[in-house]
Amino acid sequence: MRKLEGKIALAITIWTVLAALFHIYAVIEYVKTSILCSVHLLSCLSLGFILYPANSKSPKDRATIIDIILAIIALICPLYIALNSTYIESRLYLADPVTTLEVVIGSIYIVLVVEATRRMVNGVMASIVGLSIIHVLVGPYLFGVLKHPGFKYPRMVEMFYLNLDQGIFGMLSSISSSYLILFIIFGAFISHSGVGSFFNELAFRIAGNSPGGPAKVSIWSSGFFGMVSGMGTANVYTTGSFTIPMMKKYGYEPEFAAAVEATASTGGQYMPPIMGAAAFIMAEIIGIPYLKLTLYASLSAILFYVSMAFCIHMAARKRNLGSAVGEDEIIPWKNILKRSYCLASLIGIIAFLVIGYSPMYAGLFGIIIVVIGSYLDQKSNWMTPGKILKALETGVKNTIMVAAACAGAGIIVASIAHTSFGVSFVSLIMNLSGGYLFIAILLTALLSIILGIGMPTTPAYILASSLAAPVLVEQGVDIVAAHLFVLYFAKIAEVTPPVAVCAYAAASIARADSFKTGIQAQKLAVSGYVLPIAFVYNTALIMKGTILEIFVSISLSVAGLLLLNGGIEGWLHRNLNTSLRITLIALGGICFVPNHYIGAVAAIMGITIAMALKPRNGIKDINTKTATNKIIG
Repeated sequence: MRKLEGKIALAITIWTVLAALFHIYAVIEYVKTSILCSVHLLSCLSLGFILYPANSKSPKDRATIIDIILAIIALICPLYIALNSTYIESRLYLADPVTTLEVVIGSIYIVLVVEATRRMVNGVMASIVGLSIIHVLVGPYLFGVLKHPGFKYPRMVEMFYLNLDQGIFGMLSSISSSYLILFIIFGAFISHSGVGSFFNELAFRIAGNSPGGPAKVSIWSSGFFGMVSGMGTANVYTTGSFTIPMMKKYGYEPEFAAAVEATASTGGQYMPPIMGAAAFIMAEIIGIPYLKLTLYASLSAILFYVSMAFCIHMAARKRNLGSAVGEDEIIPWKNILKRSYCLASLIGIIAFLVIGYSPMYAGLFGIIIVVIGSYLDQKSNWMTPGKILKALETGVKNTIMVAAACAGAGIIVASIAHTSFGVSFVSLIMNLSGGYLFIAILLTALLSIILGIGMPTTPAYILASSLAAPVLVEQGVDIVAAHLFVLYFAKIAEVTPPVAVCAYAAASIARADSFKTGIQAQKLAVSGYVLPIAFVYNTALIMKGTILEIFVSISLSVAGLLLLNGGIEGWLHRNLNTSLRITLIALGGICFVPNHYIGAVAAIMGITIAMALKPRNGIKDINTKTATNKIIG
């Protein structure tokens, strides 16, 4: 993003603050969805063309003439929808004629959205958007799952530009203009207030003086920030700037330090109560209350971080690293408790959702609580008028990428729905899997990871939910489990080589080898590959079951994650040889099978091996044979 100065910077500040205030006004006073989406896109995309350079050779300190022209066009095209909202809402879709003016304006705006997606999201998504547009036009000339009857050009423009259900101004932009921007602004207020520093102090207090303390601090701080920001790479740059140097200072290799930050930041996008941006879209697609969705996701999110804690603890012991954090760096509990009001905004959001308020109202109240709460903090953290304006500006700027992604994804979703590609794709995967659920799961996971490569989690989930989730639902999988499954793999793609964007971002801060960082992050995120498959078969892991089923599932999952991480890291009370590592990985995996009796046997065997490996009476090493004999005995 360009860093502009002078009058243009002042103009951008005024523009962003007005845009933020309009969206806040839309929460208090009803604004028609078509008008809200139009103003949202004209605000964000026109600003995006000024702030995002066209390529690496474009000037970074000023906008070019072409950028300004594109910004003006991005302002005018949505304005037509806003000014003619009553007419557009009342017209019969795919029946009423499309005027020449609508064809011209719509064509220009479709091309503009593709370019906005390329600049503000990435080239991968822009290519998919472009192919979706071409597919609508050339369908009759294709074959297999790609073939469809086709649409005339004016109808294609109508599909993407005038369609208020699935196109550019459809459901996804509606969510972006209502829920998402409010929570992104809320995240900006968190960053500009003392709440952010409180999260770090709390993380130090909880984990700072334990083995591997600096890395465990990174888990907590990145998890806190990740659930608010909802963007893995942004979280890496925000929290990684202090957690990565801290980990390196206390003895961690640069690759490991970067991997910890990348993995923790990625997991934050799945962590309730906010779960980043994708959760709001999922709640709309599935048709369940947002609060209920966060409840379903909570257990698997917590287990992800439990698994990371296991791995970091073992890595610290393996490297003979203590806490290495001085007492002067850890805030006393009494001081933490004095600032516990900093948690009021998150508690308030949950409370308002429980009471029955919409996520928009909950987000707005969260912002208000942050402002009021800051005046209970030290003076440097007060949300002064200047800080409030800066937070509003930051929030709108951070929304630009999400708005462009949702607009581009709206084209993709409309293309899939109108060409029946989604239905054909489900049939294809069903045929390839031969009716076997496990094969369908693997194919769906692979597709979700591929869609998530090099792409932010939110648009990756949108694509995966359109193509991959219906495959699992068709196989009889619970719809919530199916959508959480594709979301999990869409986010885990950010730390999956060869294109692990979060890992590479963290590696740049740590000055580490990017590929080695990606491999290490993949090891730390092992639970992210296991848990989604587990809760597809066992819905108790998404809080759907009896109390006993949920308790047993939690116990077996914790045991399984302990054994898996011990085998992968190669340490459990001592360094492990290859045979023990393979044994522990196998037993850890079996803990997640749907049959709890088999899982319990594997857990007992694994824990017995772990206890046999634990040094006793001064004995510092026990060989594989001894451990095996203890099991048999």
